[in-house]
Amino acid sequence: MISTVIICKNARSTIKEAIGSALLLTDDVVVIDSGSTDGTIELVAKTPAGLKQVTWNGYGNAKNVGNEIAENDWILSLDSDEYLDDKLIGSLKKADLANQQNVFTFLRLNYLGNKAVHYGAWGNDIVLRLFNRHNASWDTAPVHEELILKSTPNIIKLKGVLHHSTSPDIATYKAKLKKYAALNAEKYYEKNKKASLLKLYLSPVVNFLQNYILKRGFLDGKEGWQIALAHATYTYEKYKLLKAKYNE
Repeated sequence: MISTVIICKNARSTIKEAIGSALLLTDDVVVIDSGSTDGTIELVAKTPAGLKQVTWNGYGNAKNVGNEIAENDWILSLDSDEYLDDKLIGSLKKADLANQQNVFTFLRLNYLGNKAVHYGAWGNDIVLRLFNRHNASWDTAPVHEELILKSTPNIIKLKGVLHHSTSPDIATYKAKLKKYAALNAEKYYEKNKKASLLKLYLSPVVNFLQNYILKRGFLDGKEGWQIALAHATYTYEKYKLLKAKYNE
């Protein structure tokens, strides 16, 4: 049996779809809310999903809380702006859960507004989201948390798509990346990573060329250009903030 853990904060526009698709897979859906003030909590309360409100201590911490209180050992981890398509739900129902070392990946399709983005930084986005909680837990990094596996996994890719409403528009996404830049600068500083002039000025250019040219972001049209430019700016801001920390 699988439990679904969904983390959220101020997700009024997407949480119902996330919960609805999860309920097509399992009766045990746990929502971990980190201080919503936009009516999200009231929406969740009208669904069969369980609700746990926590103080924000990072993405990984919130996910681990959900893992602990879920009814089942097999955890499907979702964000509040993601939902499963029918093919993926079918694949998850047939997943081999006999071996707790199995972990399952699948394709995530990201959207900018209503535009599906297939290339660039958002393209070919394979995510690992189904695992046994006795063999895995999330790290507590402030951003870009990773799943830490206790033993060598058997990685199995499932058919189907996880749809991700990444951002309603490019301005909102840039604002999100600005916050991530600050969090990553802090993360790098704690790990004693340095921000050389080469990193500061060359990395953003390389990042743009990788996403727009090598990963064919140009095939997504205007959105591909906007996303590539946003990621290059994020890379610059991240190292600029890191350098400022050392200068302090």
